Amino acid sequence: MNRDEAFGIRSDFIKPYPRDNVNKDIRIFNYHLSRSRCVVENTFGIMASRFKVLQTAINLNIKNIDTVVITCCVLHNFLRKMCPRSYIAPEVLDRENIEDGSVTLV
Repeated sequence: MNRDEAFGIRSDFIKPYPRDNVNKDIRIFNYHLSRSRCVVENTFGIMASRFKVLQTAINLNIKNIDTVVITCCVLHNFLRKMCPRSYIAPEVLDRENIEDGSVTLV
């Protein structure tokens, strides 16, 4: 999992390398890690705007929270496929060119 300083140290979380004395490979790694974190945060923001259950702490047994989040993901993907224009207007989505990494605000 991608993480930032807000989370404690865990072996299954990836954090960026410190910024001092980094070489090109580490800078590239940190950049891609940062981009992936932004994508996850943006995706969660879109989903939270659609599914109110994701806007606050989910008051369920921790074993059931995965099911709620996965259900929201499945429903989100279904609605994007079946109702693309009415579910999320295309003009609110960014476009990333995977060839050069540029992001276009539509």
